[in-house]
Amino acid sequence: VKTIVFDKTGTLTEGRFQLIHLDVIGTQKTRRQVLELLASMESHSSHPLAATLVNAAKQEGVQILKNGLVLDHTVLKGEGVKATVHGVEVYVGNPRLFQRIKLYDTLPSTEKEKALSWSTKGGTVGFLGIPGMGIIGMFCVADGVRKEAKEVISALLDDGVNVLMLTGDSHSAAKVVANEIGLPEENIRSHFLPEDKLHFV
Repeated sequence: VKTIVFDKTGTLTEGRFQLIHLDVIGTQKTRRQVLELLASMESHSSHPLAATLVNAAKQEGVQILKNGLVLDHTVLKGEGVKATVHGVEVYVGNPRLFQRIKLYDTLPSTEKEKALSWSTKGGTVGFLGIPGMGIIGMFCVADGVRKEAKEVISALLDDGVNVLMLTGDSHSAAKVVANEIGLPEENIRSHFLPEDKLHFV
């Protein structure tokens, strides 16, 4: 074996996220309403990050909307999810998604800087938005590195094995994990969609 490719989330990291930050943007929705939308959208998703948002809402006593109120729930591969809630199209996902649907540009520069700061500290940043209303919330979740990851990576590198880490996360978030496990920055492949990972392998 000359090369080993690891996925980041749930492999080199524990895959158990914690909600670190949740900011409401603008005055159109309260924190409770933002959490209700996030949890209702994510309750249909199997991603580890989704369960974190649902649990955060439950801890604050926020009710999750019943299935009949969340319609046309669609997973947008490598980007997030969209659905119709109370007759309104709602999106939850990463910066890539919001750049594609042209809502990221309307985000105030102070909020963009804050999201970048969260990412450079190793967090995974996401947004909640409604076309016509813009981005109404943003959040940051963090995932701890598996305790054995550094030792495994070190042993492989010492044996001359080329080790690569693939992730859909930003490069800055991936770099924090790489530093923690002793993986050189040039061995990171970030911003990968699921099919990018497959084609890379």
